[in-house]
Amino acid sequence: MSATANTDAHPHVWIETVATFVFDRGKVVGIKLEWTLDEFFSESLIDTFDPKKKGRFDEKAVKELYKRDFDNLKNSDYFIHLSLAGKKLPIREVSDFSAAVVKGRVVYRFTARLPSPVDPVGTAIGLSVYDESYFVEVAFAEEDPIRFEGGADALCRCDVREDRNTPLYFGMAFPQQIRLECRRR
Repeated sequence: MSATANTDAHPHVWIETVATFVFDRGKVVGIKLEWTLDEFFSESLIDTFDPKKKGRFDEKAVKELYKRDFDNLKNSDYFIHLSLAGKKLPIREVSDFSAAVVKGRVVYRFTARLPSPVDPVGTAIGLSVYDESYFVEVAFAEEDPIRFEGGADALCRCDVREDRNTPLYFGMAFPQQIRLECRRR
């Protein structure tokens, strides 16, 4: 998914994403993302990494797909735009990468670990997933786009809204942003 900065860019790849906030002892320690790629880009990946049409990627293919098509997203923080109390937190590494074929579409799953655990009570957490060049368009899933894992010690709520402060493609598009807010029980 080689995204390049190009002022003439418009989406060539579409991704539907689900974000899971991972808690440990009441603090957010990471975010698991699941990306479902559009059918056209999926088809090209399947043709390349599942040429025998088995309907799945073997371990070697997943490693090659990661190396050739996903690892370069490190330069763009994997399209993850995370803020803590309004301050940007870069994401330089991800773990637990997997790729699968689900109903004819490629699904990536991976985890972005936070550098240190964050107490979500009193710390506003913002999450957007977008490509600044707008070569790739990312949207949160319409159904169940936000999940929680590991149990929060607080009452948390999230909402998805358009981030009007971050125009893309000459102001013709705006990314979505999740805002996580928590309070003590």
